[in-house]
Amino acid sequence: MKTSKINVVIVEDNELESQILIHALSSFFSNISISVFKSVESALTSVSSSPGYIILDHFLEGKNGIDSIPLLKKMAPSAKIIVASAQNNVDDFRKAYDFGANIYYKKNNLLCNSIVSYINLDIKK
Repeated sequence: MKTSKINVVIVEDNELESQILIHALSSFFSNISISVFKSVESALTSVSSSPGYIILDHFLEGKNGIDSIPLLKKMAPSAKIIVASAQNNVDDFRKAYDFGANIYYKKNNLLCNSIVSYINLDIKK
């Protein structure tokens, strides 16, 4: 089981949604480092170490989250990309996976539980 620090980058332009994710992740994982960015551009220029996980909103100001997955994978090739979108569009779902997303969640009341569970299962591998 992996016990090293969990490094998470959140790319989300909605402050409330960012805070909810931070709270959920920090409440469950004691060994977590979280960086939050409101745009893909700021994440690409500011991330100094390769994160283990990138939680990515779909619709962002500037670059679209899904269209930016290849750039994020280039910046952090081993990072798991978790797309969180309010959209329930099959084409977006397919495009996210084609571009390298590891999982795609529709934003709803269970989003935080789903993300925490995904990361928890992954670190136990």
